[in-house]
Amino acid sequence: MNKDSYPANVEISYNDFLNCNWKDILSNIPDWQGYSSLWRAFSSGSRQATEEGESVRAKILWLFADICSMALSPKSLNEPFKPFMVMEGRRSVIPDDLLDADIEFLADIVEFVDDNWLKARIADLVWLKSSPRNVKFAQLAIDSLILP
Repeated sequence: MNKDSYPANVEISYNDFLNCNWKDILSNIPDWQGYSSLWRAFSSGSRQATEEGESVRAKILWLFADICSMALSPKSLNEPFKPFMVMEGRRSVIPDDLLDADIEFLADIVEFVDDNWLKARIADLVWLKSSPRNVKFAQLAIDSLILP
């Protein structure tokens, strides 16, 4: 895996989520192309936050970039998300790379995310990685993609 990612030792919370300006990042996407657009926007926002010394904001935005970078593989029930890129022994993020703390954070914020694409991806990953699984997250993912 490519570890140009956020530092695992930075703790994040719901309050940090409220203050990370993720909505501003999404409002500035010039050329909407699905999850790849989200990935690029959040990656850029995370790099900027890192340069500004805002490690908590950088971690949240990089976590969002990581989850948006995963490629959906709907034919695989056991591994529905694959790395979007594998090159020279490195790969992009897959669900197994997420920490338990990341999944807990995503479970805490998912109902407060009002972007349907991001909400669906978060809910999918929480459903997939939580134990025991909670059907609420599967329903959130479905509803985010089929309801306006």
